[in-house]
Amino acid sequence: MLPSGAEIKVRTDVAIPAKPPADATYSATVSGDVISSRGELAIPRSARAELVAVPTDDGKDTNLDLRSVIVNDHKYLLVTKGSSGSSRPGGLGANKRTGKYV
Repeated sequence: MLPSGAEIKVRTDVAIPAKPPADATYSATVSGDVISSRGELAIPRSARAELVAVPTDDGKDTNLDLRSVIVNDHKYLLVTKGSSGSSRPGGLGANKRTGKYV
């Protein structure tokens, strides 16, 4: 289990259009080790990840949500806690967003 507020930083493996279609998936790579709440390595740097394009509520923008990571050949779906299932506002191209998952 990851601690509350844990950051999983990823870099995309493919070009993502400025207006990706809803629910489009994109491959990514974890760019830094993620440590569990017990102080152990939970997600190693270079683990494979999957991003999903999610339109904002008003439909004017699109967020990329981190949906899963693969660790030791096992796919883990990521779940966020809070009122929204998607990342904070900012949309594609903001370059300042980091997914925070618990």
